[in-house]
Amino acid sequence: MNNATITNDTVIVKSSASEKPVDGILDAGSRMLMFRPYNEYPMDENGAEITITLLGSETGSGFIMDERGIALDGNKDGKAGGDFVYTYRIVR
Repeated sequence: MNNATITNDTVIVKSSASEKPVDGILDAGSRMLMFRPYNEYPMDENGAEITITLLGSETGSGFIMDERGIALDGNKDGKAGGDFVYTYRIVR
């Protein structure tokens, strides 16, 4: 991946317990992307669903590309473009 395209605008982390994206630090290594929130994830009494979206489609804020300038195939349809979405649950 082109690390310059991996930003807080192209990697969106949200909690089901908040309307706002979670603020944090992105660390894009050669084979791994790590997100560390500045504070604890917002949760309600049952915990929260955390959704990570990697943008592969133009949203006005850019999108993630590889070193050749080809957009991420986030939806795995074999064509450049499409967002990758991963959701997991955290509990108290």
